[in-house]
Amino acid sequence: KISSPGYMGMNADDLSELTWSNGATYVADKRFPRTASERLCVELTEDELINDRQAYKNSVEQGVHYLHTKWLIDSIVKYKVQPIWKYQCTPAFDC
Repeated sequence: KISSPGYMGMNADDLSELTWSNGATYVADKRFPRTASERLCVELTEDELINDRQAYKNSVEQGVHYLHTKWLIDSIVKYKVQPIWKYQCTPAFDC
């Protein structure tokens, strides 16, 4: 999922196209499909956009990783999925 307004001059539509063209599945719905638990599920966002503590907690418990958009770009540029821990978002309510 992409909830980030954009990155490096790309908007969410550009990022979703980039995601799809590199072999990943882009989810436009608010929820991940039921089969998502079998895959690496990522929401590209920014710290300040994560504002619902309970929804965040529930998603993390289901295996969703909230990452900065830079993770996608770095993974594509380096031709290797980058370690997610380096790009994890830190919501304001977790500080």
